[in-house]
Amino acid sequence: MSFTVHRFSDVKDKEALLALWNSNHKEHLGRAYEWAYENNPAGKAMGFLARSDEDHACIGCSAAYPRRFSFLDTSLRGLIARDFLVDEKHRILGPALALMRELTSAVEEKGVDFIYAYPNAKAEPVMKRAGFTCLGSWTKMVKPMGITRRLRNRRIPWRLARVISRVCATALRLRDTETWFRSRGGFIFEEITTFDERLDTLWKESKSRFQVMGERTSEHCTWKFLKCPSTQFTVFAMFSPDRAVLKGYIASCIDENAVDIRDFVLPRDEKATRILLAHFLRHVRKMSPDSVVVAFLENEGLRNLFRRYGFRERPAKRRVYCCFSRNTLKSFPGLKEARNWLLLGSDVHY
Repeated sequence: MSFTVHRFSDVKDKEALLALWNSNHKEHLGRAYEWAYENNPAGKAMGFLARSDEDHACIGCSAAYPRRFSFLDTSLRGLIARDFLVDEKHRILGPALALMRELTSAVEEKGVDFIYAYPNAKAEPVMKRAGFTCLGSWTKMVKPMGITRRLRNRRIPWRLARVISRVCATALRLRDTETWFRSRGGFIFEEITTFDERLDTLWKESKSRFQVMGERTSEHCTWKFLKCPSTQFTVFAMFSPDRAVLKGYIASCIDENAVDIRDFVLPRDEKATRILLAHFLRHVRKMSPDSVVVAFLENEGLRNLFRRYGFRERPAKRRVYCCFSRNTLKSFPGLKEARNWLLLGSDVHY
């Protein structure tokens, strides 16, 4: 089979991409297309389509979305590889590899420092052949808070299930560290629905905590968490007593019956960080979730922090892959070390 790969450009390409995606994937791209491809404050997405030379049918696609990063005090332009798909009838190595190689070639374009990806197991061999190398393993940590969904799946009578669920939730609550953590440290806690210059100030103060960290400005977070068409986020924030200073925030969403922590900027002070986490966990417990989940690129400091609050590591088979510009890697060799990065769920998911 012969095919041609070309860069995504016009309305017809958009229609072909949506048709291909929606016919091969359970999650339709339509609602998120304009938001992700066109309205990203870091820039428009870069996309490629593979078309059959025989009938010009679209048989595969790949895309990468801009993401601005900070490496110490230097601003870098990254791309996250997403929406990689080959039609089921054409899932041979040729189209998949050609599409991925078009993406890796982008790192040598002016202004692109690296491209990173969060592939499933089937895509990993293709990414390796296309020039990606493994940056590190993905870590998933889970804190149990209840067993409602588990009981529901076992079809236990609802009256009995409700009693068992309440007893279990109470036992877990009494065991947890945050239940007995009463200090507010003089801070104000509340859910917020806007981001402003207070976040920009927090970001400037926080970006030195990790050598490599995705930009978290008010513009980016407004787009990412408040305008996302496919996921409803809740942002729990901690302020100074007069609300003039934002000390930290945690952005989360509901995934089935779990609270999924997708993003955060934590206070520089360790005690303030513990206070924020404790009050966040007490806050989300009101939703009666079965668990709270957090995931990130392997990082021992974050592991230890969440372990203190009852999170336990669970199998997470995925890994993060990167392809670096030669000049960028020569100037910043620390980019190859996973321990220097902060990558969270918001950095790899919509």
